[in-house]
Amino acid sequence: AGVKMMGRKSCYTCGDSADGSRLYCLSCSKAMIQERKDEVEELTRRLYSMQAQNKLIRQELSRKLQPHKQELSKSFTRYQLERNNKMLRRRIDSIRQNTTEDKEVLVQKRKFILTRATALEQASQRLHSTQ
Repeated sequence: AGVKMMGRKSCYTCGDSADGSRLYCLSCSKAMIQERKDEVEELTRRLYSMQAQNKLIRQELSRKLQPHKQELSKSFTRYQLERNNKMLRRRIDSIRQNTTEDKEVLVQKRKFILTRATALEQASQRLHSTQ
């Protein structure tokens, strides 16, 4: 034999009888639903009002910024060009530096090769002269 749980039989709000396992009577439930609907309607109205205000504010800002847009665009383009120039100058300096280093390395290799060639030439002449 199981123990039966008895549900609350009176409404939480008004104390009238609530049917079955419900917490509220039918009239209180309807009133609460209507309150929620009214709340949703009010919030929806406020949302639409705020959206309309935001649209007006955006239009006003756009209108105020319009005369400055071209100047802003020019100065931004100038900024971009200056930035690109700096990057290109750095790249050119880097290439020059590498070229100078490469030249120095090549000069050293050339000296080494000439010295080696001269030594080989002399060794070859000594070899021929001894034969």
